[in-house]
Amino acid sequence: MALKILNLEIHDLFEQFTERIEGHVEHNQWEQRLTIPSHIGQGSITRTQIRPGMEIMYTDITYEQDMKLYIQEACPLFELSYNVSGEIYCEWNGKKSYTEKQTGNVLFLEDVQVYEEKKAGVPNQLLEIRLAPSELLYYAGDLAEKKQMESWLKHHRGNINRYPDTAAIRKCVSEMIHCTYHGTLRRLYMESKALEFIALFGESTYLFSDIEHLV
Repeated sequence: MALKILNLEIHDLFEQFTERIEGHVEHNQWEQRLTIPSHIGQGSITRTQIRPGMEIMYTDITYEQDMKLYIQEACPLFELSYNVSGEIYCEWNGKKSYTEKQTGNVLFLEDVQVYEEKKAGVPNQLLEIRLAPSELLYYAGDLAEKKQMESWLKHHRGNINRYPDTAAIRKCVSEMIHCTYHGTLRRLYMESKALEFIALFGESTYLFSDIEHLV
């Protein structure tokens, strides 16, 4: 199955994917849960909207046939993701990325078309923290932190890069996936865990960089 999606803003991916597959969505104040039709596969996508320009998505789907997405990223997107299970193949601007299970990626894309493919019959479990760059910088506590975050954007612009996997990141991902809170409390919990994820990402990348410099 092949779908075309145009992302004019961060939140368009969920909305357009839902529309294209004609899925059923359950709504509450901060969260939407998409159950996919049986002819497409089994499973769901849950989106928690933190604020305009920031959302957290968790996909847990096994497709009946290969899912091929042609995504036009027309807005700036900074994303931290962790692929719990399944495999994801991407192409963009002549580049390629192959994501295996239990690996994390960081990307910063804008004005680019991404081809994404997930195989049928394989459980796909993926956690994504999706932000506009301004929402990432919103969390900078001081000028030094802002410069650090700006360096992430500069380094990862136009790329999908793997970041070092750590036990702390895996624990954070698991806690987000298995969150049992509801309503506002859930949104606050998920936001706090997203901040923890961002901090752990920063810590892991700089530790890895330090090790590289020692070699």
